[in-house]
Amino acid sequence: MNQKPTPNNLFLLQGVTWLVVFLLMFLNKLQYKPWLQGLAYSIISLCVYMIIIYVHAGWLIPQFFLAKKYFVYTLLAIVLLVVLNFGDIYFSLYIQNTFFSADKVNPTRNMILSNGINVILVFLVSILFILAMNYFRLSNAQETAKAERVKAELGLLKQQLQPHFLFNTLNNIYYVAQKKSPEAADLIERLSGIMRYFIEESPREKVMLESEIELLKSYIELERIRVKNEIEVEFKLEGVLNGIGIHPLLLMPIVENIFKHGIDKRSQVNIIRLHLKVNQGRLYFETQNRLVLTTEQEYAGGIGIANLKKRLSLYYGNNYEVSARVVEDFYFCKVNFPIHEL
Repeated sequence: MNQKPTPNNLFLLQGVTWLVVFLLMFLNKLQYKPWLQGLAYSIISLCVYMIIIYVHAGWLIPQFFLAKKYFVYTLLAIVLLVVLNFGDIYFSLYIQNTFFSADKVNPTRNMILSNGINVILVFLVSILFILAMNYFRLSNAQETAKAERVKAELGLLKQQLQPHFLFNTLNNIYYVAQKKSPEAADLIERLSGIMRYFIEESPREKVMLESEIELLKSYIELERIRVKNEIEVEFKLEGVLNGIGIHPLLLMPIVENIFKHGIDKRSQVNIIRLHLKVNQGRLYFETQNRLVLTTEQEYAGGIGIANLKKRLSLYYGNNYEVSARVVEDFYFCKVNFPIHEL
């Protein structure tokens, strides 16, 4: 099984690599230098090589090359190589002249060229280092993304299992209630339908208009049981409704608004009239109910209606209408927008 690269693994890998490079340089210098002098030279060269690679990989590439500042990148790279080349030679000769040589040794052209070639080779090798580091980072990111995807899929599976458990439980309650109270069983069935609609239908881009109408009817029946006195509901449908698709839950906020603001639980007279009409590629929906609140502004300022307007604006731009008016003691709300056949 492949092990996911971690920051600690990358740090350890770099440490081992530099240790191997140091040992190779030290063993090479032992062929013609005393061990202490070879050790000093190896330490100096290792520091120079590390500066080249990490400055190139960590600063020049991301700040200038990837930003397409090629001229600045080239200029700084040349400055870096020249400075480090002469720095390597200076410190190496300083160590030699101070501790290991009776006669002073001065830099020569061959020494500068030879050391410069090594510096340039290390600079080129740093490109491989960058590619390797990017590979490990990409691999790490892919593994992380894979783990997150698996986590999301498990979460989705849990979300799917929980509603199915709830639906099964509601079905069991429904069969028990059907024997003792058919009315309660009918309400349970409507509640189950509403929940199934919210979970399965509402995430879709379009739903059947008939499904949306059934949702409104089930919602109205459930709301009626919260009111002690009878509510007179008239729901009129007009036009060809089959095969029509609309965005889900566009009509629900208007009906919710009625039961939130337009029902007086103390009154024996609560009237709700709904009229849904399909005509020439548009849907017209009008509601009428008694005005319970004191002002039209208080009624029309509901969050649900405001959110409905935002959704309609996103779907249809300016090609929709939402209006409200008060006539005597009744509140009228109208909405219309385009529809299409599915």
